[in-house]
Amino acid sequence: MVVDEFTNDRSLTRSPSMQHMPKSHIVYWNPLSPDNAEKWTPIPGFEGAIEELTLSLDPESGEYTRLTRFHPGADTTSLGSKSHNYPEEVLIIGGRLYD
Repeated sequence: MVVDEFTNDRSLTRSPSMQHMPKSHIVYWNPLSPDNAEKWTPIPGFEGAIEELTLSLDPESGEYTRLTRFHPGADTTSLGSKSHNYPEEVLIIGGRLYD
């Protein structure tokens, strides 16, 4: 069975197995502003070339939403190509990312 949801007059289709993660509410802020640079944390093993910013976290399920920032020259080729059994959304603001 497929459940339809409607957001902004667009139909999104979700499998019933996809649970909805509770989201916390915070006042709008710009994660890319230099004023928020301290909120980003380095991802271990990448010598500061890759950082993350957790936007929401469900402690019960472990599900989370995060932004990942790759600085120029960040190299993940040693990890090989990745695939996930969960949805991943990618927004490239500038530059290129090779997977």
